[in-house]
Amino acid sequence: VFRGTATFTAEVDWLLLAQARIGYTHDRLLIFVQGGYAGADGTASANYTDFASDQTFSDSNWHNGWTIGGGFSYKATETLSFGAEYNYVDLNSDSYSFDSPLGAGPAGTADVDHQMHVAKFTINYHFGGN
Repeated sequence: VFRGTATFTAEVDWLLLAQARIGYTHDRLLIFVQGGYAGADGTASANYTDFASDQTFSDSNWHNGWTIGGGFSYKATETLSFGAEYNYVDLNSDSYSFDSPLGAGPAGTADVDHQMHVAKFTINYHFGGN
């Protein structure tokens, strides 16, 4: 009879986006779409607790994926612009292996698939006024 509690967590430790952007300008407004490569360092952890023990297993992996999005930028004055953009990020599935902390072999595996929505707002100062 199972008398313990198991919890599983997965997180993105940091995210890298390398994108190409194409857009349309009208006066001081730029509207664009963008897309490209997304990569991230991820960590997954499993914790098992019962009346006799508390064990934690973890693994880290690099995820390769893709991103697509769009946004705008508006040049309010000769030296100040602001904008916003949105990106959908899919980091694809990767398998994590959890080894026993006592070296007794693998405790199990889990497949983790990260997707996220990322919004960014910008305020830019342009040196030289152009």
